[in-house]
Amino acid sequence: MVKSHNTNGSAQRLTPEAFVLKVIVALRNGKSKGVHVVRSGFNKDFREYFGNEADPIETTTRMRKEGKIAVFLSRGGASLYLRTDLREPTLVRHDADWVRRDQEGRPSKTAAQPDTRTSLQKILEA
Repeated sequence: MVKSHNTNGSAQRLTPEAFVLKVIVALRNGKSKGVHVVRSGFNKDFREYFGNEADPIETTTRMRKEGKIAVFLSRGGASLYLRTDLREPTLVRHDADWVRRDQEGRPSKTAAQPDTRTSLQKILEA
């Protein structure tokens, strides 16, 4: 779990946006500056940290639309990048793809997938 500490030494909760930015920096490795939301455990950690208070898909989609991060759809999820880590031609292509996708009203593949935790809870309750 990611925590932030204030100057008094007591733990202070991060905002969803600060959490996303901090995790991208913390989890990326030398091979890639991006973080895959499923393979890295980002989605799981986000849900554990915030509970039902925030949704990782809504948060990252909002941040992408605000130009704070770049989101590339990939096999089994999406990869998150800081925009400052990408070259200009990559950002131009990224933004054009998402403008087209947003205009078509196509949900991201990640958003279209069912929440398996909810389904599992229903099965266990039955």
